[in-house]
Amino acid sequence: MLDVLKGLDGGTYTLIIRVLNSLNIRVGCLGYVEFDAGLYTYTGSALNRKLGLYHRVLRHLNHAKRVRWHIDYLLSSDGVSVSAICVSHSLFRFECFVAEKIMSVLGGFPIIGFGCSDCNCESHLHFFSGVNFMDLLNMVYNVYYDLGLNPVKIVL
Repeated sequence: MLDVLKGLDGGTYTLIIRVLNSLNIRVGCLGYVEFDAGLYTYTGSALNRKLGLYHRVLRHLNHAKRVRWHIDYLLSSDGVSVSAICVSHSLFRFECFVAEKIMSVLGGFPIIGFGCSDCNCESHLHFFSGVNFMDLLNMVYNVYYDLGLNPVKIVL
């Protein structure tokens, strides 16, 4: 299922994350963060040509990992899973453009400071209330497409 990513040496990805129950967890320097049950999108990039998108996504799907990034704290929590991924190959970093569009166009509620310690974005993690999973995945796909990217959807 993830084999389609093996040929993509770098690009941008958005994880569709399902949180089954509300959580209050420590997220590194952000301190304790409250996560309501529901759907979230997390947008990142993997531009390392040696490792690329395939290895980055595999890392996010692995629960047994060294906690390094904000998203690792959330994905390592019980009752949290990645349900789908939207990815696009690119040689340049588009994650900020995608994250901004997910917030402004799709109406995602930003988790302030999450996943954006290396840029000036408000957040790279957004919460969606009352949105159907497949509708959210299709809307994220359209954000990529509207930005001129060539997205691929993967349902896990």
